[in-house]
Amino acid sequence: MKQYVGLDVSMEETKVCVLDDAGVVVFEGSVASRPAALAKLLNAKAPHAERIAHEAGSLSSWLWHELKAAGFPASASMPVMPRRPCQCGQQDRSERRQRIG
Repeated sequence: MKQYVGLDVSMEETKVCVLDDAGVVVFEGSVASRPAALAKLLNAKAPHAERIAHEAGSLSSWLWHELKAAGFPASASMPVMPRRPCQCGQQDRSERRQRIG
């Protein structure tokens, strides 16, 4: 089963969302923003990750290199607007929605 991971990274904590290949959220949680902690969580919750995405920012270079060194399929992307609009016609700009895509 393919899995896709979205990360919302800050200095102290990284929020993690794992989707299966059908787009269903299979895990949502957080972990300390340390390479060992991230690797442990990703190995446990997303062992079949096809892509691990996070926004480009001040921590993205460090995170990308750490994830790649640990063997994860990491990719950084520019901050984007979510693709799915809310029912009210406005876009949901919440961080959770951005992790899900």
